[in-house]
Amino acid sequence: MLEKALSPERRSPEREEFFEATVLNNLAEMHLGLRDLATAETLCAETLRIRERIGNPEKTGRSYITMGAVLFEKGELSGSEAFLKRAVANREEVYGVNHPELLLPLSRYATLLKAAGRFDEEVRVRERISEISGRYFIPST
Repeated sequence: MLEKALSPERRSPEREEFFEATVLNNLAEMHLGLRDLATAETLCAETLRIRERIGNPEKTGRSYITMGAVLFEKGELSGSEAFLKRAVANREEVYGVNHPELLLPLSRYATLLKAAGRFDEEVRVRERISEISGRYFIPST
């Protein structure tokens, strides 16, 4: 089975780019964790370029979350907010409005709202997180 999966006949430019984008996004997240924000941003931008072109909404949404986090750590709150809103909209479209896949982008968005001093909005987002978490018996923080 592994041989079949790795066979040259199964390879295509789109398939290769799909896996390249996955590796790039993972590297972006690693560099984010290492606080190498310039590298993380460059890698994430390349990931988004590939994913938006090949059209994989689920994975593209993951890259929106990553870029939102990178920009937040850089102190670019408006850019971060734009990507996190796109991530939430993407997750709602791909998974539905009450799916646990919304928890990460909503959590990061709530953190951004708190940092921006927009406490009323933060409370509403955290209430939504609690609602989704409760529905799936996931402890909320």
